[in-house]
Amino acid sequence: MESNIMPFLFGILAIAFFVVFFYLLCTEIRHKKVDKVQKSMARFSRQRKGGPEDFAKAVQTAYDEEGSILGMLEKLQEQYTDGKTAKKLNDAKNYLQNSRYKDYETTLYYYLSDGSDELKELFARIILKEIGKRMRLPMKE
Repeated sequence: MESNIMPFLFGILAIAFFVVFFYLLCTEIRHKKVDKVQKSMARFSRQRKGGPEDFAKAVQTAYDEEGSILGMLEKLQEQYTDGKTAKKLNDAKNYLQNSRYKDYETTLYYYLSDGSDELKELFARIILKEIGKRMRLPMKE
């Protein structure tokens, strides 16, 4: 009786290993496609027209005038109408409006940052201001 069950158990075990192998293979292929898409979304080059200082000043000015990150992106889209910067601004705005997470960190650091310390510090200050808007304490009477 025991000898008849062993081939059956080995068959089930082989099928289970095949299913796990197939699942892992499919996820690996899917992740490679996602990685290719993310790599194709090139970040800003460090040498852009006007330099990163001008872009940082434009970001700061737009945020101060509009008072929100979405308003800032719209204001910057008016200034940068063509080129890589315009595409990145459009991608950042689409992410902020249509993504599942709609987080400011990804919008600013992934889509708009060129990796310079100046922009990273500016984005950190902007995010802290946005957090402060939501976490303000009411005034005591």
